[in-house]
Amino acid sequence: MTPFPDPLAPALTPCSGAICAKTYGKFRLYWASQEQYGEVAQAEMEAMTRAVAERTEELGAAKGRRKELEGQVAALGSAMTAEQVAAALASHRAAVAEGRARLAKLTGAGVVLVTPEQRAAAVATLDRFRRVWRERRAMVCAVVDSMAEGLEKKPRQLYEAIGIETDEEAKVNIADFATS
Repeated sequence: MTPFPDPLAPALTPCSGAICAKTYGKFRLYWASQEQYGEVAQAEMEAMTRAVAERTEELGAAKGRRKELEGQVAALGSAMTAEQVAAALASHRAAVAEGRARLAKLTGAGVVLVTPEQRAAAVATLDRFRRVWRERRAMVCAVVDSMAEGLEKKPRQLYEAIGIETDEEAKVNIADFATS
């Protein structure tokens, strides 16, 4: 019994001149026959290696310069044109002039921004809120103190457990908001 040929094994075909070929199933590989080229001298190989190294250095320098120039082009492409700068400047100048006119109107002679009645109403509202805040704070402190006695804990521990932030922790003093 004869074995079947391996379909993946290359089928050698003779070289016909300068080109050789191998067949791998449906795939065919071609290459140049090296016998057509003569012997290469060692000095010639070293000269070619030096030339390749020089060209590689030149290529690296050229790539660096190209990258630098591309960065400049990108920067110039995103920069505003003279017309855009002039338009933006005119827009900003108009906004500044409008702001100055509004400021002059607000700080002009005889201008009253808040009437005494409005100020008195605002102060009365603030005083009412401060009074309510004190009352609520006192109620919360009384409840927490009584709960702390029943739980045999200090009020500070209970504040932390419940998650109540005290004035001292918030660094707030209601006297700082006194109206005069």
